[in-house]
This record gives sequence, C-alpha cells and structure tokens, in this order.
Amino acid sequence: LERPRSRLLAGIGLISYALYLFHGPVNAAVYRFMPLTGQGGDGVTMLVCIGLTLALSWLVYRLVERPMIRLGRSLSSRREAPAAYSIALKRLR
Repeated sequence: LERPRSRLLAGIGLISYALYLFHGPVNAAVYRFMPLTGQGGDGVTMLVCIGLTLALSWLVYRLVERPMIRLGRSLSSRREAPAAYSIALKRLR
C-alpha cells in the first residue's frame, strides 16, 4: 500500500480507532450541557463535539496506543520471546 500523501489524512488514520471509541461518549456529555435546539447555535455545539473528540483521541493515541505499540514491537523482537510465549501457554493449559 502507498502512504497517504496528505499529512492530515494520515494523522486522522492514526487516531481513527480512538475517534470511533470516543465520539459517542463525548457527544452525549456535550449534549447534556449544550443540548441541540434546532437553532443556529447547534453548529457551535457540533464544533465543540468535534474539537473535544479530536483532542481526546489524539491524547489517547499519544499516551496509550503509541507506548503499547512500542512495547509490543520490543517484546516481539527479542530472541527469547517465543520461549516465553510457549511457557505462558503451557501454564494456561
């Protein structure tokens, strides 16, 4: 696959799972304090939802996902990793 040419789209791709996870709870919380009324102010409410969802998703990516990806890569690159996995599997059986 070819890398995305747009840095914006590549960045959205990196946080897409967090966006999926958090858009519902963020929207519910914002709508509780800024309910949709069918008036012109609804645009502001939606912009607040989008901004908070993007910010929360970026934070989760930086503080949770990236460190876990690095940890997984370091664990899988070790020579003794397959032996450790087989020992763990034997204990689970």
